[in-house]
Amino acid sequence: MKVKVAVQVFSTSVAAGMSTYISLGALSSCAAETEKMDVLFDLLNSSSSLSRESNKPFIGTAEQLQLITEYIALFEQMQAFKDMKINTITTNMLRDLSDDAYFLELVNIVMHPRQPKVYRQRTNEFNKWSDEEFRDRFRLSKPVVEYVTDETADEILSESNRYHALSASEMVLLTLRFLACGCFL
Repeated sequence: MKVKVAVQVFSTSVAAGMSTYISLGALSSCAAETEKMDVLFDLLNSSSSLSRESNKPFIGTAEQLQLITEYIALFEQMQAFKDMKINTITTNMLRDLSDDAYFLELVNIVMHPRQPKVYRQRTNEFNKWSDEEFRDRFRLSKPVVEYVTDETADEILSESNRYHALSASEMVLLTLRFLACGCFL
């Protein structure tokens, strides 16, 4: 069993056990905050697509945004901790969480959708350079690079599901450029 899966199973079973013990009165109601923090942790750190909304990766759905709003209110309730003098470092950390706009700014960053990715068109190095410039730049002629690409294409292409992955000729040219001068295109 992978460690990640074991942690998720353990976390889920501990949260379920805590919820049961709280409802039976075996644990104090303060343990409910621990359970809520566990759900918040799952919400912000999950990479699996399970059925519960808090276990799905955060993408800003209405349910997830409602959960985040509830946690903001929970952090605002934690202001009772800021006057305690148990440990100045802990007190300052809690004060920073509850008072500063920094925390709310982080929540806004997480809650708002991400900027769309920008894909730039890659230049075709074979058309961009003349034969002499190509040979100076990559230390091999165009026909030789095409031959090397044809011979190695099956070996160097990765099984990637990503869009805009590098083609075999681009990988060969990047490697040749790096070997020629120690830098990429």
